[in-house]
Amino acid sequence: MDLKLVVVRPFGPHARGDVVGDPSQIAQILGSEHAGSVVRVSVSSAPAAAAGAASTIGSQPPANAGSASGQQTSAANAASASGSKEG
Repeated sequence: MDLKLVVVRPFGPHARGDVVGDPSQIAQILGSEHAGSVVRVSVSSAPAAAAGAASTIGSQPPANAGSASGQQTSAANAASASGSKEG
């Protein structure tokens, strides 16, 4: 994981939301009066393709989602239908 800084309060040439990733700039900022104007974030160095794939996990229901409840409903209807014939 890489350490980066995200600017939360603008200062000098940096606007809010800027990301600083250069190690020498990070050290300089953290050693200055502007250290309170940034937050430290850890960024995964995983390839972009893997990161994109990970973000889609769980976004789609499984292929058989809902089929079990449909089967239960059919079974319940069949049981109630057979029960009403006897009564």
